[in-house]
Amino acid sequence: MTLDIFTLRDEVVGEYRDYVTSFVHVREPRLKAFVEEELSRGRLWPDAILELNPAFARGPTLAELVREGVILEETARFFGRDLRLFRHQEEAIRLAAAGRSFVVSTGTGSGKSLTYLVPIVDRAFRNGIEKPGVVGLCVYPMNALVGSQLEALTEFKKRNWPDCELRFKRYTGQDKDVEDRNETINNPPHILLTNYVMLELALVRPAERSLLQQLLRQLAVLAVDEIHVYRGRQGADV
Repeated sequence: MTLDIFTLRDEVVGEYRDYVTSFVHVREPRLKAFVEEELSRGRLWPDAILELNPAFARGPTLAELVREGVILEETARFFGRDLRLFRHQEEAIRLAAAGRSFVVSTGTGSGKSLTYLVPIVDRAFRNGIEKPGVVGLCVYPMNALVGSQLEALTEFKKRNWPDCELRFKRYTGQDKDVEDRNETINNPPHILLTNYVMLELALVRPAERSLLQQLLRQLAVLAVDEIHVYRGRQGADV
């Protein structure tokens, strides 16, 4: 099914026009004529604008990075060996493989999450996934992002390597199950997805002290996703 964006625009404008005119009742003839003319000209809604986003430069597949020795075969298997990267993803993964820090600033839909998830997964396999401890800590500004990344990792595992022993978990205020939270603390996953509020609590609450010790034992990658500017109390928390 194809979508005609211009038809959609006309439908939206038509519905908005019907809504606006439903409560515009002008009795004076000249004013009524003026208002109707302005509405017919589209005074309250702009003309249609078509914008084209530039395509992101293409890079190698994960299988090609394996052949170069940048990442492990296990990493490519987890995400899909035929997954083709964008150029900025490739550059970030190479920087991570060299032990360097980086900032990625690209448009929506450019796959920024893979720029740190691939290095984290690769490091977990290099360290040996039989070892306990969090290898990668991902910090987000909101729980919705935590949930979306958890779903993405779950889908990669389900699609490419269902019995993979790599573990990842969410640790936020949404998780009310005491047993599940204790399991996260006592047996931390390789990848921990959290937000800055929970991270602060983990630093100060005695109950999370063992989790913090586990973090420090194997932690290799710290990812801060969606950098924002914060003010006031929220800024102080961050």
